[in-house]
Amino acid sequence: MNDAERTPMALAPAQVLCIDPGGGRATAAEARARCDAARAILQRIPAYRAARRDKLVAADVVDAVVLAAFFTDAVSVGTCAAEFAERWLAAGNAGYRVGAHVGPVARQEDDAVTDRVGGPGASVAQAIMECGDPGHILLSE
Repeated sequence: MNDAERTPMALAPAQVLCIDPGGGRATAAEARARCDAARAILQRIPAYRAARRDKLVAADVVDAVVLAAFFTDAVSVGTCAAEFAERWLAAGNAGYRVGAHVGPVARQEDDAVTDRVGGPGASVAQAIMECGDPGHILLSE
């Protein structure tokens, strides 16, 4: 039995941040390194750290993008996106795109943190992000 079968999942409302660290064509290793760098920057943002402490955020890397789902209204996903962009650029990086959406995301029913982000909310956040050009932060209505 795999982990998904052991722990019941349910859809829960979340603020989803989808980050493409970009930079054009890249090998799989280069794309993974950019995602790791983006995730490291995201993890240093105070709102992310507070949500992580309270087990109210999940973060994942899927298809060369970083997804973070905040299961709390105490965090402004727009503020997190702007702070990410500022820190990303300050680190000498470029080429990011960010999309944000509020929608349902799979979450473990026992409220434990999972590091898998999936569901309709994550898909919409990624679709919104893909509409942007490098340097854009797009938020859904």
